[in-house]
Amino acid sequence: MFSNAAVKVSLIILGLTAAAFLVQKTFQEDFPGNYPRFAAPVEAGFEFVDQQVRIRVPNELNDLRVLVFAYDPQGHMQAVVKPVENGTIEVNQGDYSDIEVRFDKDDQVAGFEMLKRMDSYTRRLDMFNALKDARANGRRIGIQRCLYPVCTRCIEGCRSVISGGDLPLEMRKGKDGAIRPVYYKGKCPRCGKCFVWCPVKVITMSDSLSGK
Repeated sequence: MFSNAAVKVSLIILGLTAAAFLVQKTFQEDFPGNYPRFAAPVEAGFEFVDQQVRIRVPNELNDLRVLVFAYDPQGHMQAVVKPVENGTIEVNQGDYSDIEVRFDKDDQVAGFEMLKRMDSYTRRLDMFNALKDARANGRRIGIQRCLYPVCTRCIEGCRSVISGGDLPLEMRKGKDGAIRPVYYKGKCPRCGKCFVWCPVKVITMSDSLSGK
């Protein structure tokens, strides 16, 4: 009888262990060992009508959220998060900037300020006026598929793997004014967290281990 009881206990423990393993495996993320690849800049068409800016973008961005940006006279980026519906983004007068981004002399992000706090703003910067003024004065306007610095998941993934501040991934301003991630292949450990965690697939897995 004692033997049967022991067997039953052993089976119960074995079953619980197997169940725990399956649950853990279900929630375990898979980080394939490849270099990252980055999406190309997005082409957008801007139309200014009355008190609204209508922006046409590729249909592949439908149902996503993007950053619409304009540069101010100090060289800072003002940006608002907007949804894409039927290939169109609308910015209306009275839509305020969600974030202000500053850059260093090498066009790397030097800092940023979140202007929107819950349902209030620390400063009210009208994005319609910012876009209109930037266009009139030859400053950059555009859209940015990458949600940085509203989203920082790729940087957080890097920091969870790399000790210290010398990360293989950094954020820089491109020639079109949009911020996008760049990386240094020699520093990259190929953990895969940046493209697994990227919510808008700006960063995806490369086709090979060579990073091509």
